Amino acid sequence: MLTKGFPLEKSDIQYDPDKQEVTLKREKFDAMIEFMRALAERVEAAEDEKDIESYRARRAEASGDVLTSLLSLAEEAGGNVERWLEAPEHSIRELSQRAGVPYATCYRIITERLKTDKIGIGELAKFLKVVEADDVGSGS
Repeated sequence: MLTKGFPLEKSDIQYDPDKQEVTLKREKFDAMIEFMRALAERVEAAEDEKDIESYRARRAEASGDVLTSLLSLAEEAGGNVERWLEAPEHSIRELSQRAGVPYATCYRIITERLKTDKIGIGELAKFLKVVEADDVGSGS
């Protein structure tokens, strides 16, 4: 219906100057009302789509912020584990035993993955528990 354009032409509208009334044939009036309904539906659908796109953009931005925060926290946590291991009284073997992670896995994580984004959150959390327990125990 909208592809045809407005359903009225100037000749469809009659004006009586004596009565000051505008008249329109019934079928033309119905066509105009149908055109207006279709137009309103189209506007409403466009507004809905705009709202959906706005929501998606906000959600993507928020997800990006969360991801950036998580990566920052992971880097900080990795730094804490590295600092803990730099102390002469700590070793990868001790970290492995206290965290409950097999030594070979622990060694590979510390030497290869800690500085990358390929470390598992669960393993990093286990290492941090060990580091934090030592920090609390030593009063640092």
